[in-house]
Amino acid sequence: SPTSSASRPDDLRVPGWTWPQIAHGFAPRDVTVADGLHLVRVKQVHGNAILRADEHLASPAGDADALICGTVGIAVAIATADCVPILLVAEEGRAVAAVHAGWRGSLADIAAGTVARLTDVYGGSPQR
Repeated sequence: SPTSSASRPDDLRVPGWTWPQIAHGFAPRDVTVADGLHLVRVKQVHGNAILRADEHLASPAGDADALICGTVGIAVAIATADCVPILLVAEEGRAVAAVHAGWRGSLADIAAGTVARLTDVYGGSPQR
């Protein structure tokens, strides 16, 4: 969710992140607030379900493997071990997504599905 620059050490941020208004980072599972933002997680099920964090403020928000959000003050989070974490930003930082891409979700096109849902709900171009 859009906010001031992240106050995390550089080793916990994505190198080359080009959206300074969007806080991002990596944290242990027991964190419930990140940089003063309400943190929303999902109960990951290794599928391709996507939830809107701004419609499900409880955490976990439900059974899914991706969260999208366009509300200031809400952060989206997923957990990974051997799965791939994907962070997405809609054009001009209007909305964000966190995706848990395990092999089952990847085969079910969770990344492409999340891009489509993010742009359908919050606008923008999937190519950007």
